Amino acid sequence: MPIVLSHLNDLCPASQRLNGALDTLADALLIEPVSVPDVLTLGEFARLRPEAVILQCPLSEASLDDIRTIKAHTQALRLCDMDQYPPSAERLPGAPLAQQLRDGLETSLALMDKVVVSSPGLANELSALHPHIEVIETRLSERWQRVQCHSLPHDKPRVGWVGTQAEVNDLALIADVIEAFADRVEWIIMGPCPQALRPYVHEWRSPMEGVLYPGVLACLDLDVALIPADHDVFGEHRSCRLALEFGACGYPVIATDVQGLRNNLPLTRVQNTTAAWTDAIDQHLNDLDESKRLGQALKQRVMSDWTMDEAYLQRWRQVLLDR
Repeated sequence: MPIVLSHLNDLCPASQRLNGALDTLADALLIEPVSVPDVLTLGEFARLRPEAVILQCPLSEASLDDIRTIKAHTQALRLCDMDQYPPSAERLPGAPLAQQLRDGLETSLALMDKVVVSSPGLANELSALHPHIEVIETRLSERWQRVQCHSLPHDKPRVGWVGTQAEVNDLALIADVIEAFADRVEWIIMGPCPQALRPYVHEWRSPMEGVLYPGVLACLDLDVALIPADHDVFGEHRSCRLALEFGACGYPVIATDVQGLRNNLPLTRVQNTTAAWTDAIDQHLNDLDESKRLGQALKQRVMSDWTMDEAYLQRWRQVLLDR
């Protein structure tokens, strides 16, 4: 059975699409996945003899040197998987500046045989950096089909946002909207929350990762879920993973119209203006039965078109192993 070596952060959201595919391929006895956090030494790599090694870019300087050695002395395919464009320092303190990030991506991708991305827009964004870019959309693993949401009575509709530190700038885009609706809805935030917004938030929850995450997301019991996104390169090419997860929970979604979310999912897409966001939220709140129907339509689309099936897994196997 071919061995596929991966160097991924298991708790990083961007790793989850690949981990799900590798685990399901392993269950079908199509590959033997081996995951380690750091790049192996040449001796360790030679003993394992993987058919392919897959990483997330940009790579650290130490990892770059290790991959150069692996490229020079082994026949293993080298792949990079990118679920979304990485955040720069403008979004995530401690990350590289935007140009440094771009330079790091260029250096990292030059060492790869293939680059796998989640959307045509991201493929186009990176097209100047690599000649062989494959598009495999992000899908949910089978465990999301078992997610159950139990709705409870609430005094007001529950409207929520889920995000990471890199996405706090996106939440700030709708700060005026959050304040304006504070008396009409219960605002639910899971993830970091700016100090200025906390007086308007009904529930502020710590971020959740790993196997408990689907159940926790379902327990938010949202009437409407929001995905604001800025029009920088990170926002334009954000993963559709969160929209899929909201859909699996049956939540109707209002989202900024960005490239990463232009697909067949029935989302309510808006421009980043206070008026557009206000109008979209109003429409959902004024007819909660119709809003619930939209959430169920999204769930049906996610389950029919956006979960891992045999054809999807075969695409991954082909990309991972074909030369």
